[in-house]
Amino acid sequence: MDARQRIIPLNEFAREMLSDAEFLDRVARFEQAFGPVSEDMLGVLAQASYFCWFEVEYAYDWFEICRATALGKPTSLQLCGQVTPQRWREVNTYVVGVMLWLGEDHALPCELDHSHLTRIDTWLGEHGTAKDALAQLFVCDLVVGLKSLALARLSGTGEPADEPYADFTPWYSRSDGSAYSSQNHDPVVLELQSIVRREMDSAADELITGILSESQPACMHRFSRYQDIRISSIGALKWRGAVPPDADVPRYEARDWFEQKAELTGWLSGKPPANDLQRQLHDVLGQATEKKKAIIRDFLYGPPLAAFDWLGRRAEQDGLSAEAVFARDD
Repeated sequence: MDARQRIIPLNEFAREMLSDAEFLDRVARFEQAFGPVSEDMLGVLAQASYFCWFEVEYAYDWFEICRATALGKPTSLQLCGQVTPQRWREVNTYVVGVMLWLGEDHALPCELDHSHLTRIDTWLGEHGTAKDALAQLFVCDLVVGLKSLALARLSGTGEPADEPYADFTPWYSRSDGSAYSSQNHDPVVLELQSIVRREMDSAADELITGILSESQPACMHRFSRYQDIRISSIGALKWRGAVPPDADVPRYEARDWFEQKAELTGWLSGKPPANDLQRQLHDVLGQATEKKKAIIRDFLYGPPLAAFDWLGRRAEQDGLSAEAVFARDD
């Protein structure tokens, strides 16, 4: 059964973030300059402070911070560890693609990118005992990470996304019907590692290490690149033995977006926009008052703050993780 996006009020998040000493210090300095902050302004300050520069929704969130700064009210933010319904569909395409190659066949809960599924099948190529075990190892590790994602976002409006989260649970099981989970992750990994090492030479350890090594989480814009390298390495039976072109999300795309296309230092210093995107951002921000400049300069452009631990606790408390959401009977 599909699930709707859950909303965590941004104002509530902001109040809880006052337990973060760095955020509390920033707020105190802002109040010294501009007086006590309202609940809404506190939400704006938190929205700017906890923006994630690596999150896949960075462009949308960047605009939302500018909009919140202009309005003086919080709008919307994706924390690291949260995914939109569209991103949820995209990252699960990796699970479905590998499971289809392994011979599994379940009803698809939504439309997927068939060209992506074809690429995965092509990268994996012919079957073999070691390759099949490596593919299962990939899915085992990936599913545990996906199940921990929060199907939620922070919002000042309370409106969830229109698109629901599709239920990919049937694709999260082995051929014997047992589900991949955090509870059986370690024994399944050991079992599959043993098969690979028995079938392969010294290349086995490097492949296993590469597949199981920590990567960016699925909420981040370079996540797909890590998966492409893993799958193509399985197909080649050699770590990085057939690395595909870095075409979908080029390595420096986000860096160039922030540093060249969308940077706001010109707005802060009173310079005219240098491109169409900056013009749009300047229009959203409006006149550069000292208070607005302080929000962008001291909170958005201040050293990044992270709330991943808080989100993990909140997701567990409220049942916001994908594992909890799709385990419900309703």
